[in-house]
Amino acid sequence: MSALPEPRTPVLRTSHDALLVRAARKQTMLAMFPPLTRSPPHKEARATLIAIGTDALASLDSIFGDAQADRDVRLHAPRTIGFFPPRAASSVLMRHLDTALDGSLTYRVLRALGSCRAADPSLTLDDGVLARCLDQTLTDTFRLLDQRLALERGAIGDATRATPVHGLLVDLLRHRQARATERLFRLVGLLFPREDARSLYRGIRDPSPKVRDSSRELLEHLLEPALQGAVLALVDDIVDEERLTRADPFYDRPGIGYVGTLSELLERGEYGDVALVATHIGEVGAGELAPSLEGWRTSASPTVGEAVERALAQLGRLEVAPDGP
Repeated sequence: MSALPEPRTPVLRTSHDALLVRAARKQTMLAMFPPLTRSPPHKEARATLIAIGTDALASLDSIFGDAQADRDVRLHAPRTIGFFPPRAASSVLMRHLDTALDGSLTYRVLRALGSCRAADPSLTLDDGVLARCLDQTLTDTFRLLDQRLALERGAIGDATRATPVHGLLVDLLRHRQARATERLFRLVGLLFPREDARSLYRGIRDPSPKVRDSSRELLEHLLEPALQGAVLALVDDIVDEERLTRADPFYDRPGIGYVGTLSELLERGEYGDVALVATHIGEVGAGELAPSLEGWRTSASPTVGEAVERALAQLGRLEVAPDGP
């Protein structure tokens, strides 16, 4: 394998030289982004970007904030940003944390911020941003729980809904709820850096009642009453329906039912979610959601486009092309 290009800083004699160097550095940075998406990420690519310095950090900042950029690169950007000097990196990461709408991206930002804090324990982060993110994450976690329960109840009430795709949607929501709960504890760890959030998270899920009770007491000590009730509702050993009764003030159950839940998943979903939801809409004959599906026909994802067309065909709503002249 040929070696990746190394950044250079030549002696600049004219403004034209400076422009050429900036252009070369930009091309080098662009060449480094795809290797970051490999598993594991290409260490030489990451090292090259870090060696370039502030220009590379600015490019990663821009890509991460661009919803139209390659999703794989965006998902790997936070970890690479976390390898830059902690104060500069955390400034970029905190700005995106305050605006992130995607749970997967938020999770990666929180991990990168944890790395920055580990590299510089004196690092100061904006508690206001962290607190807002904690509130929003609580809302998101309870929503995921509510959506899963709505799908489970719907299949109990109508056995024709209990398809393999329905099972995949339920499993996906359960997985996302677990990841969202982990994000909560990462946020607690950033808000209270003297506490070991990893041990706290493991302790609250430990099979030993004694260990769980110890972690629960620490949470009660750290969090204000409203946060205490909501966070503990998500981790206590209680039935899921009871968790939702303790979601106030972070989540108000909309009571939208089975079809309403599918509509919400379609509206909020990412490409993979939308393909599953569209398939399920078609197989259960939820014709009232055909107008919502229409909006996804022009999706940039071939997988989503194909799933939507199949669903519309099943619903009998696929437009027939007019005859030629």
